[in-house]
Amino acid sequence: MTEPVATTLPWARTGQQLFERAVDGLSDADFAAPSRLPGWTNAHVVAHVAANADALGNLASWALTGVETPMYSSPGQRNADIERLAQESPTALRSLTIERGAVLLGRLRELPDADWQAPVRTAQGREVPASEVPWMRCREVFIHAVDLAPEDEFSSLPTDFLASLIADIAAQRTAKAPDGASRVALSVDDGAVVTAPVAEGQTAAEVSGGVAAVAAYLAGRGTSGLRVAGDAALPQLGPWL
Repeated sequence: MTEPVATTLPWARTGQQLFERAVDGLSDADFAAPSRLPGWTNAHVVAHVAANADALGNLASWALTGVETPMYSSPGQRNADIERLAQESPTALRSLTIERGAVLLGRLRELPDADWQAPVRTAQGREVPASEVPWMRCREVFIHAVDLAPEDEFSSLPTDFLASLIADIAAQRTAKAPDGASRVALSVDDGAVVTAPVAEGQTAAEVSGGVAAVAAYLAGRGTSGLRVAGDAALPQLGPWL
């Protein structure tokens, strides 16, 4: 991710506000309802975003102190934390959303300029500078806000954020792909062009669409609004993260 902290930190604040509004819009009964994510209720999504604030706060502490503080002690701990928090009451989950988000944003605001280049490690094992932490939070709060609000789509998210999201996901998908993997060429209506590997057994294609449609497709959140060249079928994509 190449966007500077001066850009991503305000986005993270805006995304946090959007996520809080999405959580506030849930009725108590809605928390137990299925979310857009297979196997997760809305409570699981809220719990995940709250736990993610703690995990990214660990990376901020790592950058500040130089003491290795992983996001999670293990994938099992991450999953257990989400399951545990998902059992909290709707009132508690609403409070956790606000409180943990505020703590993380406070830590990031207070991080000295010199520490933004300190190396930390993501949950997937990538070593990145701490300056990527606000961007990592942006992805969580913006995308999961849409997951919680069926009436909202990616078109409700900031266009400049979506453009950066497209570049980021395409790069991450490409980095994970084997050599020679078939690709989809994605042309965004604003002129940007990216490629991404397709899932095993899928055929390459040329696809175009608006920034929101392309971002949603790359993030695994739908295919509406996309155009496929010729008679080709829209290829499926593999896992992103």
